[in-house]
Amino acid sequence: MTLMLTPKIEAQLRAITLELLREKRGRASIGPADVARSFKADGWKSWMDSVKEVARKLADEGAIEVTRHGKPIATWPWRGVVRFRNPLAADAQSSSESA
Repeated sequence: MTLMLTPKIEAQLRAITLELLREKRGRASIGPADVARSFKADGWKSWMDSVKEVARKLADEGAIEVTRHGKPIATWPWRGVVRFRNPLAADAQSSSESA
């Protein structure tokens, strides 16, 4: 069941996603379910599509990076299990691998 993504809800999901990522260090990531549970503890599964839609917009803006199996993905719609991480974590990994 997809719930309506109003501007107010979108803003809340954006804020939750960015805040959860701010709390992570290095390459640590969060999943869509983490965001949905933080938004609505009861009935969080109903919000998964909305969380992914907000994450897609954040990724398009460069605010987050979406990964599958630890590698960045850009295709939409995403297939399989995805995670979100801070794009700065990706830059740090690239720097350490090239050193």
